[in-house]
Amino acid sequence: MNTVIKQLRGKLIQFQKESERKSEDDLSNQVILWLLEDCLGYERSSMHWEKRMPSKNRNRFADIVIDIREGEKLIVETKKYDPKRDMDDDDLQQLIDYLSREKSSWGILTNGREILLINIAASAGIDVAEKVVLRINIAVGKQRGKNEKYIKYLSKEKIFDSRVTNYYRDIAYFFSLHRLSKSSRERYENTLYNFFDDYAENNKIYIEYAGGRHQSLEEVSEKDVIEFLKRDRPFGRPYSGQIPKAKCAHIGAMFKDLCESGYIKENRMSRLLERATIVFESGENSSDIAEKVLSLQEMKVILSGLEEQNKPSKIMIFILCAYYGFDRALIVKFFSIPWTSVDYEHCCFELEGKKYPMVEKLAKCLREKQREYKEKGVKPTAINVIRKGEKYLPAKKDTVNAVFDEDIKAMDKENERINTLTPQKMRAIVIYNMCKCGCTLDEVSYLTNATVAQILRYVPEDIIQKNGMKVWRGGKKEGRSHHPYKEIFDV
Repeated sequence: MNTVIKQLRGKLIQFQKESERKSEDDLSNQVILWLLEDCLGYERSSMHWEKRMPSKNRNRFADIVIDIREGEKLIVETKKYDPKRDMDDDDLQQLIDYLSREKSSWGILTNGREILLINIAASAGIDVAEKVVLRINIAVGKQRGKNEKYIKYLSKEKIFDSRVTNYYRDIAYFFSLHRLSKSSRERYENTLYNFFDDYAENNKIYIEYAGGRHQSLEEVSEKDVIEFLKRDRPFGRPYSGQIPKAKCAHIGAMFKDLCESGYIKENRMSRLLERATIVFESGENSSDIAEKVLSLQEMKVILSGLEEQNKPSKIMIFILCAYYGFDRALIVKFFSIPWTSVDYEHCCFELEGKKYPMVEKLAKCLREKQREYKEKGVKPTAINVIRKGEKYLPAKKDTVNAVFDEDIKAMDKENERINTLTPQKMRAIVIYNMCKCGCTLDEVSYLTNATVAQILRYVPEDIIQKNGMKVWRGGKKEGRSHHPYKEIFDV
């Protein structure tokens, strides 16, 4: 499409020199017809020029109506070339009226320099500007270009055959749910346009089912986004531990809002940031985790060092990481649960609707924490609170980070496995070691709250196979799993 843009720019530069003597018809015949037929794949034999669009008050004529197939048309409306004037809502409304009368979904509005792709269903509202799917500006003279590379999504193949242009209609619908500032919208557009451009190249067909189900959109997975983020890294260099949080937030917000609005039925991006954190921060995989697994002795060194400080909150953080494999977000949620979620009698606690077994060390810390609150005269509504002025609020991620960045790092500066430990590395180690000790995928997933895909990232296939051999002996299920660090924390 770079060649198309260069050729279009050249035609517009020539047209601009004589623009005062040129009409809308001249633009249609000399530039737009060439673009539609030679570049975007529409057949001239399917084009109807100046097609009558009857209305109650007067007859109107659409510049170009292109028959695609039964029940599908593209309506193209051209405006006089004017390098100083952008098209406005009245121009948009005219095309939208034509689309409504023809019961068509797609239209193009252009003055040559500006090209707007319209979809009648791109917004649930009545604001005509929200029905603009793509706004493309061709750089002519001093005019700045915008979204030029996306002109390919105006082609017959991408709108009507593979239908991957629908992804940009979906983005427009997402924007219609919000009132974003210009700068915020530009940031979202940059992420979403680039991602779906990349995704459409690898997933050639967009499928829609009757009843409004957008199957292709519902099938986009966290893995697809992660692979895109890897390819889209700045200047082709690795992220060096930096998580592309903003991009995850932009993509995650789109799927979350489309699901909540009923536009799609399933959101597969609910844990996108967590997965990105695993990939970009820890950089761990099954090939190098084995070298970083902490021995029982190393675990005891860390636990003893924290116990010497007599700070039950710090010990709890380490237990939640080293036994349960919780990430920072889940630890913070644990700190926010009420004390009624802790059941000492049955040795369990409830978090997000799930009941977890409570190891003895954690139960001891919780009792000490309750005594601590009682001595200070504090009546907390959550497990772990920190004083902020006159209020006590649940601890945040900074509290978790400090335990690893300050306390654990200082315990053995000569041991790289200890002094470089992070919550995400600890999570990877726990998942890997649980599988190695014979725990099944469902056991690991339940305790650590990890998806099967995350577990398989850390655990090589041979370990999974060996687990199967341990469990199924002589054709009968006999194996018994155990937690690798049980003897340290459950005593």
